[in-house]
Amino acid sequence: MVKIIVAPGTWSLRLRIGAAALGLSAGLTVGLYFLRVANVHVVFWGFFSAIWALGALLLHVFYKQGRLRPHATRLRTAVYAGLIGQLIGFSAFVVYIVLGIVFHDDLKNLRASYFVASVWAFMTWKWAFVIFWYSRQYRMLMLEEALIPVGGEETLYVDADQGSIISAPDVVIT
Repeated sequence: MVKIIVAPGTWSLRLRIGAAALGLSAGLTVGLYFLRVANVHVVFWGFFSAIWALGALLLHVFYKQGRLRPHATRLRTAVYAGLIGQLIGFSAFVVYIVLGIVFHDDLKNLRASYFVASVWAFMTWKWAFVIFWYSRQYRMLMLEEALIPVGGEETLYVDADQGSIISAPDVVIT
């Protein structure tokens, strides 16, 4: 079965960019607010989530501008970074939930709320997942586009032994 990757539409891409911008502003706002409240856990995870949202925003904007095309093979690094970010975010989410349960956390006390920190650890997981998912999608889309011959002039084949792309031999039709 051949899986065909479909390029995102204009509105879908705008929605992704808007959501990432909203995530960036929310993370920064929460980080700044909890600096005043003095909950260092939420401050850290709010700003950390904002960094991942910024990464997602840049990924979508660069794709829209066509600036990812020369670096399609390097998107694998973003995929791995997304996986590591998911591992960190999910681990922290579970740890904060457990801490909140063990210490009978109260949501009314924002200075020491582990549950609020768990929300922002989850948001970090979400943005890391977005980077993982869309880096993977954009990479597959761009590599698929690179394999499609333009105008049908030539056919491209993959050399199974070497893993490299070779062109078909010239065939003259008489």
